[in-house]
Amino acid sequence: MRTPERVLVWSPTGERAKAYATEMREAHGLEVRAVGSAEEAVRDADLIVTTTPATEPVVQAEWVRAGAHLTAMGSDFAHKQELDVAVLAGARVVADQLANCLRSGEVHHAVEAGVLSVDDVVELGDVVTGRVSGRVDEAQITVADQCGLGIEDTAMANLVLHAALEGSIGDLLTV
Repeated sequence: MRTPERVLVWSPTGERAKAYATEMREAHGLEVRAVGSAEEAVRDADLIVTTTPATEPVVQAEWVRAGAHLTAMGSDFAHKQELDVAVLAGARVVADQLANCLRSGEVHHAVEAGVLSVDDVVELGDVVTGRVSGRVDEAQITVADQCGLGIEDTAMANLVLHAALEGSIGDLLTV
């Protein structure tokens, strides 16, 4: 786990970004600031997380610095896309489930565009268990394509249910 020094937040709805930044700053005591563009949020970032319903890329390859990590969570249908396919070209790309990400998500778009080979994508489980390596050097960009697995949703629902039954839901929601 890393504790960020600062968090930059962007949304096409500026007021939502400001409200979220205020909420997170108060909840976690971190520097959280809303910015005016996706580019401003991405440039010089070590960690970029996208959770949008975008149907066209929000993050452009030229904005992503060497060594950055991107987690794309919003592209859970074939028509959705958050990252410019060039972001995935040459990056270490990890899919939560390859078969699913080939149907939807960032991997789907990059393979379809011919900038990424299926053989260049590894599954998250293989990285976690050590069967394959993650980042190979400090300058390599890494991309986690999170199209969503039912088992992840079920595990989270189970966690929330147990916390609610034990009366500790407030602790869970403030993590």
